[in-house]
Amino acid sequence: MKQFILLITGLWLYSILFQPAILGCTIFKVTRDGVTLVGNNEDGTDATTYLWFIPASKGKYGRVYFTLSDKWPQGGMNDQGLFYDGTSAPWKAVVKSLDKPEYRGNLSGKILESCATVPEALSLLQQYNLGYFRNGQMFLADKLGHSAIVEGDTIILGTDYYQIATNFYTSNPSLGGYPCHRYDIAETMIKNLPILSVDVFRTILEAVHLEGYSFTQYSTIYDLAQTTFYYYKDSNFKEAVKIDLKKELQKKKRWYETKEFFREKEKINDKTGNTKYFQENIISHFPNKAVKCSLHFSNDLLHGPSEGFYDNGQRSWNATFDRGKRIGALHNWNQSGAPILGYRFIDRNHTDLLDYFPGGALMLKLSFTKVGGDSIEPFRVLVYNEDGRLNYQGTYKNGLFFLDNKNRPYSGGISVYYKNGNPFTQAEYKAGKPDGTLKQWDAKGNLVKTEVYQNGILTGIRRY
Repeated sequence: MKQFILLITGLWLYSILFQPAILGCTIFKVTRDGVTLVGNNEDGTDATTYLWFIPASKGKYGRVYFTLSDKWPQGGMNDQGLFYDGTSAPWKAVVKSLDKPEYRGNLSGKILESCATVPEALSLLQQYNLGYFRNGQMFLADKLGHSAIVEGDTIILGTDYYQIATNFYTSNPSLGGYPCHRYDIAETMIKNLPILSVDVFRTILEAVHLEGYSFTQYSTIYDLAQTTFYYYKDSNFKEAVKIDLKKELQKKKRWYETKEFFREKEKINDKTGNTKYFQENIISHFPNKAVKCSLHFSNDLLHGPSEGFYDNGQRSWNATFDRGKRIGALHNWNQSGAPILGYRFIDRNHTDLLDYFPGGALMLKLSFTKVGGDSIEPFRVLVYNEDGRLNYQGTYKNGLFFLDNKNRPYSGGISVYYKNGNPFTQAEYKAGKPDGTLKQWDAKGNLVKTEVYQNGILTGIRRY
């Protein structure tokens, strides 16, 4: 599960800044002819990744976990062919299970050690308080083709041959993270699969990988029936390591830093050559026959303009690709045509995040840069009122916010206003971090959301 809040504890405005649009992650499962494959891009800012192999013991299945530098299990598979991973998502209240006990430890990790199938995993989850998933969701899949997405109290069972998770709740996209170009691209490519293979899955993962403001740290493809998986690192989709879990579990319990593991193992090139998987242009449709997504390819890589739509015909996003890499800007619109969260890709080390008022006026420009080789951090912010006046500007240093020309981290209140003079949002800062209650209103003055922060960490949210 992505610890995305820790990325930008210095940010103050609008919960979207703490949400998965900043980090990403894409998971998808396809079952065809008795074969189930799962693809996963792990996106974020922590470039250190570990593999943790744990052989079977009394009452516990053998398993492998992927972890980040904090060594907290992020996802993995067990020797029964059960997979899980997580994506960050908007804060969502958990209410149905609050009377149940909290599991002390890593609940998702417990699933792999004690469950063999998705139904067993869901039965286990029903025993506990699912507040564990307040700001993220879990994707489950097994070798029998079952899959499910756990959105806190809401369970989305896989009822088709495929299921996809990115960073919005499919049960309620309006909570944030939607529209999502990665979801639309993955779905369109899955619906046009000529065959089901590891190589085709690699092509999909490459199409939705991220660079810049948040990068794809590693990618994996799991064959759940064979309990094998392919590991790609640093967005290099030309080379992979194939790992047979059962063989690895015959050895003792151990950790590997994945870059070292990758060097130790024999690398393979699983691209089969000149096979053409996708036509030059593929289009997916809504049930009402309206176009949902249009993609352009060259040699199986996204190349040129691509775009997505709502079912009312309004464009939801567009982006341009150059041989699989995004270039220029990624724009997003709501169903009324007003711009919402977008990105401007300067190069692989610099990205601008753009956020807007509900009516479409620019509210925020936040610049990210890559530092120290791998870490992505915010460094510059400009905030505007709806009438276009610059409200304030500043920089981030070591995660703390400084107003321009000030040598101390900022403490005090911050307000942003609609064109009619009503406040859009108000927040409090203490020593460079959000601290206290952030309030957000609509243009008529109605309170729509409050967020509570303690020393930069979001601890609670309420929507009205």
